[in-house]
Amino acid sequence: MKQTHLYVLIGGLIIILVLLVPILLKEKTIGAKNEVAMKPNLIQVEIKGEVVLPGTYVVKEGLVLADLIRFALGLTPEAEIDSINYQMRLVDSTTYEIKKIRKEPSQEKNIININTASLIELMTLKGIGEVTASKIITYRQTNGPFISIHDIKKVSGIGEQTYEQIKDHIQT
Repeated sequence: MKQTHLYVLIGGLIIILVLLVPILLKEKTIGAKNEVAMKPNLIQVEIKGEVVLPGTYVVKEGLVLADLIRFALGLTPEAEIDSINYQMRLVDSTTYEIKKIRKEPSQEKNIININTASLIELMTLKGIGEVTASKIITYRQTNGPFISIHDIKKVSGIGEQTYEQIKDHIQT
């Protein structure tokens, strides 16, 4: 009898093992699939413009533009920071450009050549209206080009006061 019980016990263990092994193997396979799914996806993005180290970067999906700027070692002093959306999510195969600050040309740096300027260009000078601008054009057509900027005082309507206002903004 003892042998019969032993055979039944061993047979029961074998049946249990035969039934449990496929179930255990299946759970390990599911676990392996979950591990693969948990690995972060990588994307490739490019950043150019006003960053210290522009280029192409491979980064984790889900990052934002601020992260990419950090990878590029930050912004240059010329970067237009007001136009940057730091929280924009990065998209695979996209190029991000950091723009340069636009410098508005100042009026003081606009130098007008009085020998070639149009009526409208001459009228941008302080103290020169349409009538005086027309006189300047008539003078140079009649007398030839101005030799120096001082010669503009020969035009009727341009005195010392007007000359002082425009002298830093004209050339010949």
